[in-house]
Amino acid sequence: MSLKSDQARLEAIATMLDDIDYIVSRHGGVEAALADREGQPALMMCCQQLGEALNKIEDGGYRGQLPVALAYGLRNVIAHDYFGVSLERVGNTIKNSLPELKVKIHALMDKVGRIPPSAG
Repeated sequence: MSLKSDQARLEAIATMLDDIDYIVSRHGGVEAALADREGQPALMMCCQQLGEALNKIEDGGYRGQLPVALAYGLRNVIAHDYFGVSLERVGNTIKNSLPELKVKIHALMDKVGRIPPSAG
């Protein structure tokens, strides 16, 4: 396992979260973005990428602090059952879960380099 790899993943995840915020802001809100021909696929792709990136975090200590299984589960639904995706579920995730995830990602990024990764 490489601490540098996890650092890069955390930075990429932070960028993805910023991208989601930008898309939502540009469209005037989550619901408007999900109703938009451009906004909906953009948010879906960001959620897919987010789930994939979170699942690739190697350090067990970091993984334990993040909703890896939930994000990867949403990624799988979007990737494999695109027409069965609940836009309400995606919207609720963006509004209710991603702000907390952003705080956790930034906290981990602040710790990386100062605290060694766990043995898990």
